[in-house]
Amino acid sequence: MLAIYEQKIYLVGDDLNECRLLDVESGDEVQRVDYGSPTLIVDPTDDQVDAAKAGQPIPPESCAICHSNPRHEHEWGYRTDDGYGVCDDCGENRGGTNRG
Repeated sequence: MLAIYEQKIYLVGDDLNECRLLDVESGDEVQRVDYGSPTLIVDPTDDQVDAAKAGQPIPPESCAICHSNPRHEHEWGYRTDDGYGVCDDCGENRGGTNRG
């Protein structure tokens, strides 16, 4: 499984309370971070991996309107009526959502 931390891609090694970030090529441990870190994305989408590789801003994990992998994300500011997360752009400009 992959992870993105501070715009870099790593393999994930689990250590109960911490996320072990491993070098993609060698598998060596690079560092450990808390799972709650705001810049850690575990199991990123293909779009997020592509953005990290290109050095571009990381897109939202999933938006029920503009992304094909909707999830029940707690941190989203907008939601569909059935509870799926919607990014701010879609929530503000494409209607049909509730403020979460």
